[in-house]
Amino acid sequence: MTSAAGPAVPSGYRWAILSVFFLVMCLSGVGNFIFPAISTFIADDLGLSASQIGMLGAAPFFGALLFNLVAGYVVDRLGVRRSAAVCGSALTAFFLLSTLTTRFEVLLFLAVSLGVAMSFLNPLTQKGAYLWFPPREFGLAVGVKQSGIPAGSAANAAFLPIICAIFGWQGGFLAGAIAAAVITILVVGIYRDPVRADGKRAPVEAPKLIHVLEPATRLGPFLIGLIGFTHGALTISAVNFFIPVLRDFQVDVIVAGAYLALAQFISVFARPVIGLVSDRLGSTGRATFLGGYVALGAALFALTPLLLPSAQAPIALLALAIGLGLVNSWSGLYYAAISEVGGAGRVGVSTSFGALANSLGTSTGPVLFGIIADQTGSWTPGMLILAALSIVSGLLCASFARRKPQDRPSNEVA
Repeated sequence: MTSAAGPAVPSGYRWAILSVFFLVMCLSGVGNFIFPAISTFIADDLGLSASQIGMLGAAPFFGALLFNLVAGYVVDRLGVRRSAAVCGSALTAFFLLSTLTTRFEVLLFLAVSLGVAMSFLNPLTQKGAYLWFPPREFGLAVGVKQSGIPAGSAANAAFLPIICAIFGWQGGFLAGAIAAAVITILVVGIYRDPVRADGKRAPVEAPKLIHVLEPATRLGPFLIGLIGFTHGALTISAVNFFIPVLRDFQVDVIVAGAYLALAQFISVFARPVIGLVSDRLGSTGRATFLGGYVALGAALFALTPLLLPSAQAPIALLALAIGLGLVNSWSGLYYAAISEVGGAGRVGVSTSFGALANSLGTSTGPVLFGIIADQTGSWTPGMLILAALSIVSGLLCASFARRKPQDRPSNEVA
């Protein structure tokens, strides 16, 4: 919308910003999953053990876990553009420094540091989307940007092994540094906070440090965060163990990997669609829809053991891939719901609380699933337990986490 009192704001500018945010979340996928893509090259060169490889893969998530709440607070205080400049510069530096070391301990420290820097990416894009997109488009916007994570992860798997085969594992980190630098320049160059019809930027109250813990004390955010914990544990376990489970049912590893890639591909496109559906319900009903979607998805996941005995059949593999892709398409809806509960001044804090809850689930879920499988000698009990936890959290959220309408900043840019 344009105004005689202020600078012209093209009606489609928010979509250009969303495109950049999609690239930012692609960068998140690249950074979080860079070690699984190049770990073989690092291990061969540095002589690492399996446990050391596992530590490198988990290190970025550990770094993000440490700084999730702080990152959201900083984003709310600094704003989107300055936060992007700081964390993007840090990411570029950490990627570059990783090309210079040959010591495992230093590489592990830099991997944790990457996670710390990446903990800012989700809250800053979430805050920008909240400020630019009205409630009728917010779910779609968050779904689009969140689809960047599996897209970035897929790009890792497709291109980094080739780059490392030519230039060594240092080439993988150099590619990450180039991507981080280019995307940071795009964000800083393109992003601006929206303006109102009078040409002034809408005032947004910045949170105080004490507000960091506020979401955990309120029923709505707590129940949505509970979904982040339980369903995060379920989905990351399903992704991590997809190939090992199918291998136990005589499915070739290459074939299983192809169907896992199909599931990720489905997730890329399903997240915006699910967000669009939630927009039709309005922001006050988004948490209810989230709870119902998660409960239904977990209930369908609980049927997985019935398909596994016939897993060698293409139709069964296709059903498993489609099911995993849809069950794993919840995160855009999740972050849209939890970021709205805090209001314009606390989007970063609310998003970071959601990210913290989700990180706790993704950190503990695969461990719990593996322990249950080891103790019982079967994959089924772990699937049913994680599915039951997600069903309960989904039903609680659908029943009690309905959001009360809150005023958004009057930016009038749509």
